[in-house]
Amino acid sequence: MNINMKKSIKYFIAFAMACLVFACNEEYVREIPTLDVQGELAYEVPIEGSVYYLTVTASEQFTATASKIWCKTEILENVTTNNLKITVEPNAGVIRSCEIDIVVYSLPTIKVAINQDGSAPDDSDDEPTGPQVVGNWQFKNASSLGAATIGNDLILKGDGFTSVAGPNGGKAVRVASGSYFFADHGIEANGESADGAPGAKVNEYTIMYDYRLPALDKWYCFLQTDPNNDGDGEIFIRPSGTLTNSNIGYSDNTVPQDANWHRLVISCKSPEYCKFYIDGKLFFEGKTTALALDNRYALDPKGACLIADEDGEDSDIDIAQITIWDQPLDDAAVAALGDAGTSGFLPKGPLVGLWLFNDADNLGAADIGNALEAKGSDIAATAGPSAGNGAVRVGPGSYFFANHGIEANGESADGAPGAKVNEYTILYDYRLPALDKWYCFLQTDPDNAGDGEIFIRPSGTLTNSNIGYSDNTVPQDANWHRLVISCKSPEYCKFYIDGKLFFEGKTTALALDNRYALDPKGACLIADEDGEDSEIDIAAIAIWDKPLTDAEIAALGAAGATIK
Repeated sequence: MNINMKKSIKYFIAFAMACLVFACNEEYVREIPTLDVQGELAYEVPIEGSVYYLTVTASEQFTATASKIWCKTEILENVTTNNLKITVEPNAGVIRSCEIDIVVYSLPTIKVAINQDGSAPDDSDDEPTGPQVVGNWQFKNASSLGAATIGNDLILKGDGFTSVAGPNGGKAVRVASGSYFFADHGIEANGESADGAPGAKVNEYTIMYDYRLPALDKWYCFLQTDPNNDGDGEIFIRPSGTLTNSNIGYSDNTVPQDANWHRLVISCKSPEYCKFYIDGKLFFEGKTTALALDNRYALDPKGACLIADEDGEDSDIDIAQITIWDQPLDDAAVAALGDAGTSGFLPKGPLVGLWLFNDADNLGAADIGNALEAKGSDIAATAGPSAGNGAVRVGPGSYFFANHGIEANGESADGAPGAKVNEYTILYDYRLPALDKWYCFLQTDPDNAGDGEIFIRPSGTLTNSNIGYSDNTVPQDANWHRLVISCKSPEYCKFYIDGKLFFEGKTTALALDNRYALDPKGACLIADEDGEDSEIDIAAIAIWDKPLTDAEIAALGAAGATIK
């Protein structure tokens, strides 16, 4: 019996018991409580410290209690997704387990299992190197201005937040004086002193802001490192137009004195330096060598306040994008980021494309990578998996063309290199408006010529005759689901639904650069050339330049969960 069925039976019993109580006391009328948990209910955790998030939806206050002290739970206020944070402390190499009980009123407890086998993690796959994006916020969704593209949602402090026009036809947020964002960046303490002592705070990081000044000759504050916004902020533009703070000096030059959009990047490696860039060019370098490790420019591991100051030196300002990295970017990396309104990410990285469809006025807009090109006219905004999470309805004959930017990869058994993209992963958050129809997710021919590659058939089975169809049917309901396709051709193409392996198609009978390999020019998404592409709702599409592993896909969770 699967977890969802078990939960359904428990909820039915709770409902019947509640009805019996109400029947015995007609004067007592109480809404039946509800509780739902979105995400994995069992984790196989490596021996290092790890952090996980679940989305808990409840009609009343819920509690989350861990059975072991090495497993911590924290309920995050004022967020609707990823609102239960689970922190697992590092393991010395022993086998151990923990259960987390999630409870609302009298409903049956939902249990989350944390298991460790005491072994070191598998390092066979390449680990990410260099600075990693830990948070990105693009403010495209006016009804959920703190929503994250990557990382944790921002927590809005105050009520002075308004959606406004951003650069290049996009969206932005105006943050009024006295209001600010709290960012749970998730970066662990780093850096070290001259004698090798480790830092207790985050001394090395990068933060990027796409900003516009509604007025000149005012104070603007970009960063307050105290998580409670106590004491003076750290990074200012003064009324004179000079930048930074008296502790490390002010710039000789003034920031651009206009009403245009600009990109400010702060790259810190304290106590060595904090560098400030505007529109890709070094603007000012503040020396922090006179300060100790863990000085005022170091972030608290708990989080940071963005666009915040405690005593009014934070005038109204427009922000179109914020990105945080876990290491300092160098001059070349910052230059590669470009100007305001362009992608807030380094050009290279496993996640090469992300589209969340939160901007109803620009449905092809990219959150990462290149914008999708809409083909056909039957494409319209629709509601997504949750409030503030947009989606698009794609009608028959219409589709998106994705310029993914992945270079040819893979190799044959004899070592010959691929001429196409044989190794990749594509994710779709999808909903089927109707069952017993054909749905096509991927067409690898960039001109949509010939049959598509990845289908759900009217019977509900998945994939294509070249590598076989699944024995089981996809979920036969009108709910949102997450489909992930991980290909390493000609070895395999694996298909996952809601984080779990659903079907593995063997491509070993096919040659390198077979029909499941992407063309380096791009791919057609939600496309088929002869009508086997019924109307479908899509809330997210993501593309990686490598095949993700079972564990990586399990960590992505179900539809609506944050994509990293």
